[in-house]
Amino acid sequence: MDVVIVFKPRKMTAHLWGEPGKELFTWRLVKGTAVDVDPYWVRDYFARVRTPTEAREFLNVTGLFAKTKKTINLPLEQIGFQWATFRAFQDLVKKSRLGTVGHLYEVLARTEFEVSLPKPICVEKEISTDEFGRPEFFVCLEVETALEAIAATIFIEQQAGIACRQCERPACSRIYRVASKHKRQYCSHACARKANKEMKREERSKTMGGK
Repeated sequence: MDVVIVFKPRKMTAHLWGEPGKELFTWRLVKGTAVDVDPYWVRDYFARVRTPTEAREFLNVTGLFAKTKKTINLPLEQIGFQWATFRAFQDLVKKSRLGTVGHLYEVLARTEFEVSLPKPICVEKEISTDEFGRPEFFVCLEVETALEAIAATIFIEQQAGIACRQCERPACSRIYRVASKHKRQYCSHACARKANKEMKREERSKTMGGK
């Protein structure tokens, strides 16, 4: 049975405050209809963020990143989230996907952050049927914040026994699913070609520099 994560963040605008090194994000609700956002897209987008400005654009789409035990009952406008914490979560998510730390739920249970297991909200019937003509079903799981959405995707992957590796091309470092037992160094054929060109360029540079 397939599992679908339902993530429909409230419409809000993220604001970036503070001097370099002390950046802080806050949110304000805006009018508009909440729309479904793909949690796997959220996770990939989250991993690509490199600057506070990029983080603000990410948070404009995904809304409130996480709740803490102290802020869970506060009005949205009084909740702040630091850029340094955002970066720390990027590192934690990467390590969790690679299996070098405990599961994200287990790690977060020891922190101030509130991340609950996704709630089953319904079982839906697919329009299609299986090879025997029987209707197929999938389970819908509901999450509230971007962090819960990301954690749910990792939980589902790990429960399914899906392993992940990190692309060995320094300019990429993307986390990708291991689709076979064949040892891969790079996340894609495109990255492998780029890495090969970069190695050849570096070898030529060393050769010329040694003359």
